[in-house]
Amino acid sequence: TAQADSAHGKAVAPNTRDGGDTSSPPSAVAPLHRHLAPPGPGAFAAGRRALLEDDGGAKSVASFSIVTPGSPAEQVPSYRLFAAVFVCCLGPVLLGFSLGFTSPVQTSMEGVPVGSVHPPPELAVFTPSEFTMYAAVLNVGAIPGAFAGSTAMDRLGRQRALALSAWPHMFAWCFTICSSAPLALQLARLLMGFAIGMSVAIVPSYIGEISTPSLRGPLGTAIQLSMNLGLLLVNIAGAYGPVVEEVEGESFSNWRRLSFFGVALSAGLAAMGWMPESPKWLAQQGHRHAALLPFPH
Repeated sequence: TAQADSAHGKAVAPNTRDGGDTSSPPSAVAPLHRHLAPPGPGAFAAGRRALLEDDGGAKSVASFSIVTPGSPAEQVPSYRLFAAVFVCCLGPVLLGFSLGFTSPVQTSMEGVPVGSVHPPPELAVFTPSEFTMYAAVLNVGAIPGAFAGSTAMDRLGRQRALALSAWPHMFAWCFTICSSAPLALQLARLLMGFAIGMSVAIVPSYIGEISTPSLRGPLGTAIQLSMNLGLLLVNIAGAYGPVVEEVEGESFSNWRRLSFFGVALSAGLAAMGWMPESPKWLAQQGHRHAALLPFPH
């Protein structure tokens, strides 16, 4: 019957033999249920579609897209996403490395004897009070560095600001290798703290803005993990391997050799110059076309 067929969602023509009303519009006999075909087994969330909303000058970006197999954005998350997170996390690695740097080198920098054996004289550059100042001045430099990093990432972009922060790191570690004067070493560590403040202020924003929603939380934990990795690296490198000098059976950490690790990490952070920019920052600057592009593969 018409009623039974209608209940099952079928289109039923009006009964004109029984005097049915033929004046009903076409929508009156439209299907009651509309079945949407689900995506194929290979369709999944991928790429990046930026949704830009301009509400009184405030622009926001949301990352989401659905693609089908064979499309350019099919492979998601992109390897460029993980590469960018890896490179930018060298900033927190440098934080941990710099904080822990004074632990393995204290004996050699202060010239404290181990038993009756003194460290090499070229490594003993500080008195105990000078070394205390050397260790503390890192935090002093980090304060203006954090403000500079916040300003730079808004004006230059997250990616370029992170790449810029690598240069003070590199100069500070190179200066540490070449210097022996206490004041020069303290100024180098002050510059090191400034660079740390810059990078640590930028990294959380950059990771949060380039990550896909499903990975934003896990990738955010990489910051704390990277800092701990830096602490582990400096303590292991400062106690073993070519960094250690043996004097009459006693081991002393050569802080100049250990500083080369800081130079290498700084050079890695400079690779941020080849990483993608945050789509949110691009949208805020009015570069809507660039912000709408899929994340590079």
